[in-house]
Amino acid sequence: MKKSAHLGEVELENVPLKRDILDQLGLPLQIHVGFVGKICFQIPLRKIRSEPWVISFEKLYLVAGPKDKYEVCSYFNLLIAISWAFIMYYLALQ
Repeated sequence: MKKSAHLGEVELENVPLKRDILDQLGLPLQIHVGFVGKICFQIPLRKIRSEPWVISFEKLYLVAGPKDKYEVCSYFNLLIAISWAFIMYYLALQ
């Protein structure tokens, strides 16, 4: 973890993902292994309410599979769920 607290900058590296994070998106997938290579926070401490905050993510590593292997999930529904996961990830980077 690198930090420049007086500048409002913090970098976290190799942050593990919670296994149930995809539940919040309503996806029928479960994370087996996952982490974010780097998360950078830039918060303007002197103008915390008037200036924009910047939070950036680098290198998402994710291994996921069906939530319940006995649950019947059609190929089409799984494809849609994976597509939504990528769309949500892409939008988070914007």
